[in-house]
Amino acid sequence: MVEPMLTHNRFAERLRADDAVLAIVDGQTGLLSMATATDALRNNLIGLARLGHAFGLPTVLGVCADAARGSLLTELIDLFGQKAVSRRRKGGFWDDPASRDAVLSRGRHHLIVASLAPGFGVAPTALAARADGLDVHVVLDASAGSGDSAERIGLARMTAAGIHLTSWVAVLAELGATGMDNWGGNGTAAVRDNLDRYAALR
Repeated sequence: MVEPMLTHNRFAERLRADDAVLAIVDGQTGLLSMATATDALRNNLIGLARLGHAFGLPTVLGVCADAARGSLLTELIDLFGQKAVSRRRKGGFWDDPASRDAVLSRGRHHLIVASLAPGFGVAPTALAARADGLDVHVVLDASAGSGDSAERIGLARMTAAGIHLTSWVAVLAELGATGMDNWGGNGTAAVRDNLDRYAALR
């Protein structure tokens, strides 16, 4: 009996810190204030950012100049500094050439993305990045959703496109299983306060 030849599927690989880039899109105060479950959402977004920092993930902080969206969350600046910020005047994150290049120039195959853009704005970014050949992991509990049919449509489109829908704690577990973090295996300590509050807010 001839054994079938197995083809390597990069899109089935587990997340690894040495092959992933993190994009936090429009993590801005005005957008956070308009979201539902604000405390839980902020907690999850900062937890994701802290584990990205702990594992040394190249990180892009997308910011839209629209005044109504507010300023970038101070915790994100404290973690990554201004060098991580990619500013655009309008439009979507992936539609902006500089923002898109800030991710693609890292040369990594996996994109971990969260977004506070209204109307479940993470879906356009995720779908466009997937079309550009990236294996995309959308962190749902660190992203704002519209809570209506737009959210359901976004989820359906992402699932159909082969995008991974996940949580920030699941990302932490996967990165922890595939490599050491930059803090000597102590990345969990960096997000312990978030984990405690995550459990309380569930």
